[in-house]
Amino acid sequence: MITLEMLDRTHQAYLANQAKEAAAQEDTVAVRQACDDRQAHQRPSCDDEALYVATDCTYWRTDRPTGLAGDLGVNGTCYRRLDPIYFAWLWQQMEKVQWAHHTGKMPQALFDQVSQRFQEIYAWALVTFDEDSIDKARKAFALRARLYKPPSMEPLIRLGFEPAPEDRDRAEEDRRKQAYLFPEKAADDSWSFWTPVAESAREKVAAIQAKALAKGWTEGSLWQNRGTFKFPFGDGYGLICFVKDADQIGQVRADHIEIIKPAPANSILRFQKPKD
Repeated sequence: MITLEMLDRTHQAYLANQAKEAAAQEDTVAVRQACDDRQAHQRPSCDDEALYVATDCTYWRTDRPTGLAGDLGVNGTCYRRLDPIYFAWLWQQMEKVQWAHHTGKMPQALFDQVSQRFQEIYAWALVTFDEDSIDKARKAFALRARLYKPPSMEPLIRLGFEPAPEDRDRAEEDRRKQAYLFPEKAADDSWSFWTPVAESAREKVAAIQAKALAKGWTEGSLWQNRGTFKFPFGDGYGLICFVKDADQIGQVRADHIEIIKPAPANSILRFQKPKD
């Protein structure tokens, strides 16, 4: 037989259980809110930080974006301030890069370099815009991809913010004539690239030249700063290109020369003797 006392105890237990569920739900809401608040606090706002990205995924970051234009020219390269739509365009280009690598049209080293840059940009975009905004931008971009104009130096040149290519080429040629070049005359027209070297590097290489030549090294393997590919790609660049101001040259051996890196690295790199 069910008594009033039993019904009362059952009702009290029901109310207690409802109170526990309500408290648990409030705790869950509080935890979610705390997580959202923390993410909002960690996420840099567009006013605090901006990422400017070129079409090859090279980029630079600034914590003072106020007053900067959406497109900026730096050393002949146009960088655009990253937003979800521009990221959607970069994503599309990365798909083309992956296909070029898959079909053997892009070297592994170059693919790895571009992929690493894109992953860094993607990580920044996730923190700044969140994944939902990126997904929406990619869907919107797909509808008008052909209308999107990626960053280009041409508008900046037309407005007078950047020098024309022929002016840059002339300035580069003047700088090249005054720079250290080894060998002074290219063996053929394919040696169109060069990299500057520090005066201190020339002094350090000169100090070990006699010892290196005695161990079978050539002048080119020590001094050459020209190549058929942009530095550091290719195997034509000599020791001098890799010695920085704070570096020291260590042991000179027949197969390698040590480059000693200062603190905080405190490491020793081995410059391998180029193959004949």
